[in-house]
Amino acid sequence: MKITLTSQRLAALAAAAWALSPINAHAGHVYGGIIDTNGTSGLQAGDALAFIDTLTSSPAYGSAITGSSLGVQIMPLVTGGGAQNGLYLTSNISFTALSDGRAFSSTSPSYAYFAASPFAAQPGSLIQLEIQNVTGPDGGTFSFWDNEVSTTSPVTSYQVNTGLTLGTGIWNLTDLALTVGDGVTPSPTGVNNPPTDPYGHIHGRSFTVDMPGEYTVRYILHDASGIQADSAPFVVSYSAVPEPGTIALLAGAGVASLLLFRRRKAGVKKIVLSAIVALNTGLAQAHEHYAAGYLDMNGDNIADAGDKLQLVTAPPDGMVFHMLLQPAGQRYAGYYVIEDELPRTLYPNDPFTFIALSDGQTELDGPQHAATGSDIWMEITSVTGPDGGSLGFWNIDPDSGIAWSYTHTTPTVSFFTNEPTGGYKFEISEPLTNPVAPTEDPFGHIHERAFTADMSGTYTVGFMLYDLGTNGPDGGPIEQPSQTYYFTFVAVPEPGTLALLATALGAGGILWWRRRRIPAPLGARSAKPR
Repeated sequence: MKITLTSQRLAALAAAAWALSPINAHAGHVYGGIIDTNGTSGLQAGDALAFIDTLTSSPAYGSAITGSSLGVQIMPLVTGGGAQNGLYLTSNISFTALSDGRAFSSTSPSYAYFAASPFAAQPGSLIQLEIQNVTGPDGGTFSFWDNEVSTTSPVTSYQVNTGLTLGTGIWNLTDLALTVGDGVTPSPTGVNNPPTDPYGHIHGRSFTVDMPGEYTVRYILHDASGIQADSAPFVVSYSAVPEPGTIALLAGAGVASLLLFRRRKAGVKKIVLSAIVALNTGLAQAHEHYAAGYLDMNGDNIADAGDKLQLVTAPPDGMVFHMLLQPAGQRYAGYYVIEDELPRTLYPNDPFTFIALSDGQTELDGPQHAATGSDIWMEITSVTGPDGGSLGFWNIDPDSGIAWSYTHTTPTVSFFTNEPTGGYKFEISEPLTNPVAPTEDPFGHIHERAFTADMSGTYTVGFMLYDLGTNGPDGGPIEQPSQTYYFTFVAVPEPGTLALLATALGAGGILWWRRRRIPAPLGARSAKPR
C-alpha cells in the first residue's frame, strides 16, 4: 500500500508526535476511610465511607471533612505541550485511601508495612471515587487522567449539562497492585487483588477542564466490595484560569509542518518526521527526590532532641545539574532553568525535588524521618558563579497555592553570585497548623519549585536544613541544623524545537544532495536538468 505524506497528514502526525506526558504537581492529600454511622461504638462493616481528618492534634481528628475545607482548586492553563496542552489542569489534591496495616512498601528506602490507621475501611474493601455531577460553564468538560492507564487521553470525562461522555466516572482509590501480607511477616509476596488492604496512594493522576470558568464537582466514595456504605456527597470547587503570555509548543509542530509543505521529497519528510518523534522520546519528566530526615547522633535509633538533620537521600558525589535555556513564550522565558515537572529533551534525569520524610501520619513511615513536631526548612547559604550573574528561586505563590512561574515572569527571590544570600529559607515541611503542633508530621512533598540562572556558566549553591519549629527544649527546635550540601548547576543552552527541526532538515538536505551526487548506474536514464 502506498502512503502519500501530504502536508496535511504530516501536520497531523507532527502534532501527534508532540503528545507528551501530563505535567503534574502535588500539594495536598485527602484520606478515604470510615466513620461511625450505624450507631454502634467502633468502626465496622456497614459504616459509611468518608474523607477523614487524620491530624491527631485537631479537635476534629477522626471525623469527616468536607470538600469546602479544601478551598478552591486553581487550574492554570497548560502551555508546555503534550496531551494536556491547552487544557486547564490541577493535581493539587491526591485522593487516597487509608491502610489497615497489611500493605507493604517493596521499594527503597522503605521496605516496610504501611502504618495502620484506626479509620481505615474494613479488610476487603475496594474504595472507589465516583463523579455524580459537574456544574460549570455550559459545554465545558471536566476530565480525570491517570498516567497508569494512559498518558495521552483522559480515563473519564463529564460534560456540563450533558453528563458522562467518556468512561464510567468511577476509578479506584484502593491500589490493587500493592504487595500485601499479614502486617508482621517480613518481605511478603501477596498481591492486593482481590483487595486485602483498602490502602491506595496512587500518583500521576490529575484533573482538567477545557474552558475557563468556575466548576463544582460532586463526588461520592463507594465500596465496590459492598462492605462499607457510600459516603455523603463530597463537593469540590475548581477555578480554571488562563496563564498569560505563553505560546503552546504545538505551534512549533505547526511551524515544522509549514516548513515541510515545500519539501517534495518523501525521504526528507521521513527524516524530519523521525526527528520529531525522537524529540518526544524521554520528555515524560522523571526526577529525583532528595529527602530530609535526621542523623542519629546518640545511637538510640529515635529522632529526638539534639539529633542533626540530614539529606537521607542526597545526590551522588560529582553530580552536575544542568539548567536549560527557556525560549520566549514559555514559563521561565529567557532564563536557564531546572524544575522537577518541566519537560526537557536534554539531561532528563537531572531535575529533583526536596522533600521531608513522613512519620507515618501522612505517608509511609519513612526510615530516618525527622522528629514529630519538626518544621523543616532549607536555607540557601551561598551562591558562587560567573561575575554579574544571579541565581533565582521560584517558590509556590502563597496567594494562589500554585507555582510562582504560572503567574510571574521573574523569580520569587534572586541572589547575586559571590555575595551574601541573607540567610533566605524556604519550607520543606507542609504543616497543617501554625505554629507547628507537637504532634505535627514533618512531611513535605512540594513540586514545581525551580532554580534559574540569568547567565550561562557554572554555579555552586550551598543548602542547609533547619528545624524552625518550637517543640524542642526551651521552645526551640527539636533537630539541629544539617551540614551544608553543595550542588553544582551548569547553565547551558538547550537547542530549541525549531532549531532541532532545522538541523533535521539540514541533515535531510545533505542526504538528498549526496544522493544526487552519486553517479547513476551504467544504463540508467540521466536525471532531467531542472
